Amino acid sequence: MKIQIITLLTAITVVACSPVKQDEQEEQSKLKQEERMHYTGDGVLKKYIKIDYDENDRKIKGSYYNINDDLLWYWVFEYENEQIVKAVVYHGNDEVSVQADIVDTPTGAYYTYEYEDTVLSKVSQYTANGTVISYSTREYEDGFMTKETWHTADGTMTYYCKYDRDETNRIMKGNFFDYKDQLGYYETYEYEGDILYRINRINEGGENLSYKVIREI
Repeated sequence: MKIQIITLLTAITVVACSPVKQDEQEEQSKLKQEERMHYTGDGVLKKYIKIDYDENDRKIKGSYYNINDDLLWYWVFEYENEQIVKAVVYHGNDEVSVQADIVDTPTGAYYTYEYEDTVLSKVSQYTANGTVISYSTREYEDGFMTKETWHTADGTMTYYCKYDRDETNRIMKGNFFDYKDQLGYYETYEYEGDILYRINRINEGGENLSYKVIREI
């Protein structure tokens, strides 16, 4: 489960908000909710994620579900000075958690976020005892992210992504390379106006490995 949690949260883009309690989140989530459906390349649903927003259109909570609509876990964002500083992961209400009587309790895993001025520069992933598992760093040009690099706890680079943008600075493609600088796969981004609604993951041979559909619900 820890490996899945790590993969899940590093894929989430976060913005500022104040920490809230669980009952407050339930009320605020009615204001706006975003759903991110994850499919295999041939269109089979694998999982989905719901993101809750507050009245200021800021993310406050993420929830991870399997194809049977079981809430496997959720995470709560904490903020300081209008910037997210931490995400704490909690057990959901899947069968294993219910039997263990650990529903709505922290898993112990968490993430921290660091900034250079106003832009996110580093995301670190921790175990329950506070040990760093891995981290990612971001690079920018003219205020726009151009590269993200993932590292092991000791600083060894594992893979990185370089982003291509269009004339309006929307991300149109992400090229993922391994530590040997070999392209493993790439992602293409589709928009409706300025709103991102689909991300396609494609291998070097052009095969669609998977895709995500993002929509407001």
